[in-house]
Amino acid sequence: MRVITKRRAAAFGDWFLAVTMRSWFAVGWNTAFVAGYFIWNVAAPTKSQFDPYPYSFLCTMLTALSYLQGPVILTMSWLNERSQRRQEEMLAKQTMYQLHVMEAIYAAIKGSPFVAGIEDSEAEGSGIPGDI
Repeated sequence: MRVITKRRAAAFGDWFLAVTMRSWFAVGWNTAFVAGYFIWNVAAPTKSQFDPYPYSFLCTMLTALSYLQGPVILTMSWLNERSQRRQEEMLAKQTMYQLHVMEAIYAAIKGSPFVAGIEDSEAEGSGIPGDI
């Protein structure tokens, strides 16, 4: 059983918030909420309208939502950049390893008695081994 630490819980919270805020579900939910808000405050009887025409409370809620989404977007951007940097470093390490392996194979082939005369014949002739 895994122990959930505060750090793990915070990371999950950041991830959950970022995933839910950038999903089409969140966009649809926000659009439906704002549309419902407008319809209720326009079509409902005057006594039932809780935020008349200037819609100051709606403006305050949307401002608060954008205030909360800003840091989440920046944090996820930073995390994606860090992840991409790690992947690039891993790819560079793999490429260097493969280069060293290929150099070792080339050195082993070059020292082989079966291909000892290839370089000399390539310099003199058409590039076909044994062709003069």
